[in-house]
Amino acid sequence: MTDLVSELDFVAEQAVVRLCGGLDLTSAHVLTDLVATALHQHTLSAVILDMTSVTFLDSSGITAMAAARRLCTGHATELAVVGINHRARRALEVSGMTHSSASARNAGRGGAVLVGDGHHAPPYPGSVTATALLVAAR
Repeated sequence: MTDLVSELDFVAEQAVVRLCGGLDLTSAHVLTDLVATALHQHTLSAVILDMTSVTFLDSSGITAMAAARRLCTGHATELAVVGINHRARRALEVSGMTHSSASARNAGRGGAVLVGDGHHAPPYPGSVTATALLVAAR
């Protein structure tokens, strides 16, 4: 698939992981490596996974997202997934990795939230309060 380009930034008590390209078997480790690095470098309230520029998501990418959530949960840190496109959202729904939520605030510490539809700018930094889908840990 396409190469994955990644970037890790820190804004206040949040880490922002930006991905561009395909999140698949050959690149899934990049996501988990970046999340682990962020969690070990700082005490964070949230890790924000910006998927605005992700062009492809397969089962390996979905597995990496679940692993990232488990890493965050182990550090009492929220994982907010923003900018997800319709196809990627649908892949997560079909895989059983999501369930509905009225508000991202209902996720609590250590939750994972999917926010945005890929057509709007991600809502970071700041609170994540939009209607969302929660990524279920497996």
